[in-house]
Amino acid sequence: MKTSIGDAFGNAVKPFTVQIVGYDRSPTPALILASGGEVERISLSTGEKIGYRLGDRHCAGRLNGDGHVSCPDHRTPRCEIHSRSWVCARCRGRCSLPIHACSAPHAVYLALFAPDLIKVGVTRRRRIEHRLAEQGADRGAVLEHVVNGRIARRIERQLANRYPDRVGVRLKVNSLAASVDTGTWSSQLNRYNPVQTYRLSYGFSVTQQPIPATIAYGTVIGVKGRLLVLDHGGTEYVTDLRELVGFNVVDSPDEGPIVQQGLDAFVQ
Repeated sequence: MKTSIGDAFGNAVKPFTVQIVGYDRSPTPALILASGGEVERISLSTGEKIGYRLGDRHCAGRLNGDGHVSCPDHRTPRCEIHSRSWVCARCRGRCSLPIHACSAPHAVYLALFAPDLIKVGVTRRRRIEHRLAEQGADRGAVLEHVVNGRIARRIERQLANRYPDRVGVRLKVNSLAASVDTGTWSSQLNRYNPVQTYRLSYGFSVTQQPIPATIAYGTVIGVKGRLLVLDHGGTEYVTDLRELVGFNVVDSPDEGPIVQQGLDAFVQ
């Protein structure tokens, strides 16, 4: 780690007065920390070292421009007041184009997660590659360009009987050490005439399945979507960045062993 938490904000701070309030996913991953209303972005590029011990967890509040508004509510990662609802996530193509982005050109795409899990999705045309990376997809293919988001959602619904429109984090974790089934991907693309295809790389690979854990300590192996892979004591762990949001943290240069709390739940 480049600096301690106290140094990061200019002054020493009491233990656990710094909170993880957000994160950036691939392709430029980072943790977002806040203390006393000030915000700092901590890079999660491959090779970076982080060393935070997790304390209590509560609502991550709200990022406000360059600052942060805290919240003591016990609900995590954010309470109802500070949760943002993305209207497009619920759209099924019967909307009145309520926000400006709805009228922008959109793309309908397929995303593959190794080895052979394929989902359908829509995004603004200019964001397609970025959106695939945010999700941690291994392959992508644009099936069609359309003039707005409403039409894109309608096409997505037509394909919903063949492909899911969401992939759970657990399935994405299971794909980390898997190889793409190129035969399955090719056979699905042969059903269509893709406008464009993508082969995504995240700058790292693992040969064995990392252990699911909720930690913020170790050397960054890489980030795929919102999955953070860390090396800690020669063992590889994978953390869902969303599960870190809301934790109060303190610098911990000499972190102790990770203790298993359950089949899929690990804490420091």
